[in-house]
Amino acid sequence: MIQVKNAASADMKLGERVKKQRLSKGMTQTELARRLGVTPGAVSRFEAGETMIGVRTLLDIVEILGIGIEDLLPEYSLKTKYSYLYELMEAIPEAKRDKLVEGFKTTLEAVTD
Repeated sequence: MIQVKNAASADMKLGERVKKQRLSKGMTQTELARRLGVTPGAVSRFEAGETMIGVRTLLDIVEILGIGIEDLLPEYSLKTKYSYLYELMEAIPEAKRDKLVEGFKTTLEAVTD
């Protein structure tokens, strides 16, 4: 969870990521604002980290830009959070990896019932 003292920094990083993704899609602030139903100034302010992006707006941005939420919030993606597991899995030969995954599924089923 983000602490209050880091909230401004987190908003800035999120805004920078939105801007980067928007530009990669060749979209202007005005176009994104129109599709979100907000003013271009609102887009400018949240890209600059001056205002927070609401959850609904964040989900709309993801949909409009055709990206995954992890593109804007990589620190919350499972791949980032558990990257060491991915590295371990890559070191295992594929045939054995499939057996390991099946065993993992079986274990999950056993502990979640």
